[in-house]
Amino acid sequence: MGPWAGSLAALIGGVIGLFLTPAAYPMGFLDAVQVVMYPALFAGLAVNGDKYWKFFTPIYVIQVILFNTVPFYFPGKLADFPAPPQPTYFLSTLYYWLPWLIIYLSPIGIKYIPKWARGANRAKRWGAIFLSSLICYMAWYTSSCFWIYWLFYTYPLELVLTMNFFVYTWYIPAFTIAATIVTVAIIEALRKSGFPSPPEAIW
Repeated sequence: MGPWAGSLAALIGGVIGLFLTPAAYPMGFLDAVQVVMYPALFAGLAVNGDKYWKFFTPIYVIQVILFNTVPFYFPGKLADFPAPPQPTYFLSTLYYWLPWLIIYLSPIGIKYIPKWARGANRAKRWGAIFLSSLICYMAWYTSSCFWIYWLFYTYPLELVLTMNFFVYTWYIPAFTIAATIVTVAIIEALRKSGFPSPPEAIW
């Protein structure tokens, strides 16, 4: 649906979910934004890199800086968070941003993903949707959706390192495969339906 219509639809769904299952939204409306809306926004920006790379790149970079500093450097010792071992902690975060920013800022992200996602070649379309979704979910992991929980629920350093090294390294690609299968099925159905597409949608 593109970054803007998709974000709005996701936010509306998140707010509805907030009232239906409030226990799933421990931070209330903030969770509707960062857990539900952010992925829709990032997906729309990732698959439209030809138009939005100058907008999405600084967002991603700022997130990475916060991802590496909150909460263990800021607020850090003021809130009784220990300083993480370096370079171990920094290395634990590289997987979630360095390869994907390189891909996104290369011709693959700026030229080919937007083209292939809308093309007639099914294999290229699947590949573009998978890769843009992977960039989306990696960016999402560096966002406040995760580190804000580490801060407010005082996650121990060892748990965060375990998550970075051993959990989300495989979980995000596995989730992206499942999400791609569902996304492609929906897009194919929308293409056949003749339903009018919003600006920057890929069907």
